[in-house]
This record gives sequence, structure tokens and C-alpha cells, in this order.
Amino acid sequence: MDLDLFVSNGDLNPNCTPMGNFYFENQENKFVERGRELEVNDYGIGRGSVLFDMDNDGDQDLLVVNQIPILDYPIESATKLFRNDISNGNWLKVALKGMSSETSGIGSRVTVIANGKKLIREIDGGGSSHLSRNSVISHFGLGNSTKVDSIIVDWTGGNRQILLNQNVNQSLTITETEQSSFKWYVAIFITIVALMAWYILAKRKNPL
Repeated sequence: MDLDLFVSNGDLNPNCTPMGNFYFENQENKFVERGRELEVNDYGIGRGSVLFDMDNDGDQDLLVVNQIPILDYPIESATKLFRNDISNGNWLKVALKGMSSETSGIGSRVTVIANGKKLIREIDGGGSSHLSRNSVISHFGLGNSTKVDSIIVDWTGGNRQILLNQNVNQSLTITETEQSSFKWYVAIFITIVALMAWYILAKRKNPL
């Protein structure tokens, strides 16, 4: 249920010194480097990387973008896809469909509460690294949680949606609902009444 860190490494070419990628696993709030162990420490000329669920099996796969060498280079340097076949724990994927907000939910925030833990993803739409961009679908690793207590979506326009008691191991698409105009009518009505009351009281105190 925590986030790890992947670093795509690559020096300039020519005059390039091969450097392997790093994969830091979050183990009880300590990052442990496991790139070599998991065989993702590729020594190509790394330029970027993206995370996405290529085969829709609930885990995230890794695409590492490597530069083609300009001059001689001692090892192969080509873009590679590392497929994640480690089946460990439950998951949830959330895609947003904005109506008043941006259509992919960019700028919005998704909060998942499961087994007493709060997991937050912000849909920033920005690059994960050089000329790279992760999927805008929020991916949540849920560990041993067998139920999602709630999903909270805070849209950029200020609207909030809450879904309760959701199943794990599924892909959800949440469409933004229009804000109820009733509360705005009530707020406007209360404001008008308050202004009228203030005006009447002011006239009584100062009739001229």
C-alpha cells in the first residue's frame, strides 16, 4: 500500500559512462535498492520512464525509454518494457471522466480509504520524467484489504463525490456529477434576506 521509486539512469553520449537504473522499494518507510535483484537495472542510456498497466491485470508495468547511442557504446541501449508478473496483494484502478472539470480529471484528487489507511493520488497530467508521462488512471495497491471503505474524488471545480463500500480488484470509471443548484439557491436566498434585514434595521436607526 506504499509507493516505491524508480530512477531511469543515463549519462550523455558521447563521453558516456554506463549507469544502471535504480529501483528503491519502500520497506517500512525505508527505501531499499533492489534494481539488480529485480533485473530492472538496465545499463542503457536512460532518458525517461512511465508506469502503466499494459495487460490490465492490476499491477503496474514499466516502460524505460533509452536513447540510441550516437557513438560507440559498450552495451545495448534501446527502449525496454519490463512486465510485472509479481502477483501480490489486491488493487484498485480509478479513471476520472470530467464534465465541468477537465475531461481526464487532470487537477483533481482521488482519495481511497481501505483498512484504516488513506491513499491519495493527484491527477497532474505532467511528465514523470524526460519526455514521458504516466497514465492518468490512478492505481492503488491495497495489500491484504478485501474491501474499499470509501473513494473520495475532489474535482477541480470544487465538487466532491464519495463512493462507499467498493470491491477490490476492479477498474472504476467515475463520471463527474453536476453540483446541485439547490444549495446555491438557498445560499443566495439567505444572503438576500440578510441584506434586506440589515437595510430595514439601518433605516429604522437612521430614518433620514
